[in-house]
Amino acid sequence: MLSRFFRELSYNLSRKKNRRYPRSSNGGPHVSHQYVNYTRPPRQASGSARQSGRTQRTQHPFTLDGQTLVSVAFIMAAGFIFFTNCSFGGGDEDEDIEVTSSLITQEVISIEDMTENFLDVDYDGISSVVSLAINSHKPMDLALGIWHVETLNGTDLADIEELIKSGVETEEYSVYRDMYSQFIFDLVYFAVGDYREYEYGELDGDDTAVILIDPNGTSVVEVVNMGNGKVIKADWREGTGYTVQVQLDGGAVIAYGYLDEIPSHIKAGVSVAAGEWLGMMSDLAGSVEGESADMPISVYIQAFVGYEDGWVPINIAPFMERIESNKMDVRWVSN
Repeated sequence: MLSRFFRELSYNLSRKKNRRYPRSSNGGPHVSHQYVNYTRPPRQASGSARQSGRTQRTQHPFTLDGQTLVSVAFIMAAGFIFFTNCSFGGGDEDEDIEVTSSLITQEVISIEDMTENFLDVDYDGISSVVSLAINSHKPMDLALGIWHVETLNGTDLADIEELIKSGVETEEYSVYRDMYSQFIFDLVYFAVGDYREYEYGELDGDDTAVILIDPNGTSVVEVVNMGNGKVIKADWREGTGYTVQVQLDGGAVIAYGYLDEIPSHIKAGVSVAAGEWLGMMSDLAGSVEGESADMPISVYIQAFVGYEDGWVPINIAPFMERIESNKMDVRWVSN
């Protein structure tokens, strides 16, 4: 819970910074104001802040009445309990969370053997759901949890929108909220470097993987890490070729395949920043390492979220489209 809070806070602060200081294409990626939004309501101010402060100091000299003393005591007690739990491990709930996190970090995903995909829903219009959450000052992950459950239940869109606006949270919503929170606040940069041409492709039999194709067949299109995280595996895999699996800070894992090679700086256990270069698009995806396949030069992208003791593939394409205007300039890699 605390991890999600701080990641959401970081998400909001980064958007606020980008809104104040947008960058042009010559000085780095330009952040479209369309995606500079908040998931928490801004504080409402009345009048000048300086004037309000002066008025408050004039009208309310520093005194400690009984109610204030009780509030201070309550805050101190809450702080003592919090730091005690952090220092000594807390109760059983903290231990379960720690074990779950450990399992997610250590397990290597098998792309060929996945949990049944119960996240297989129609994501058309998901951008409007996220926008509604932002405009209603509701957490994006909660809105997605509500939308997902009610979509599976066949609820009308109008009723779903009212539920999102109300911010109601149930145990069932929380299950899906936790899954979406594993990546929704972590995606920063689009997976293809700036100034490069690309097209969307399709992969037969897989509706959740994203295929981006180099229309010029040049093998100089850079693949960029979309969010801060850690490399959990980087090797050759039959079907996806040279593949790098990055676990985002939120817990989700994104696999980048069809790379021309594994860069020397990309190794298991290494932290990678959002926007960091992972390799180039290629057509290497044969049964033998380094073997080309009958396919265009492209990159394979697949996302997985942890659920119970397994992993579930999720359609990341609609969420990538939201950050498609935010690209990292990595032309120096091939120039």
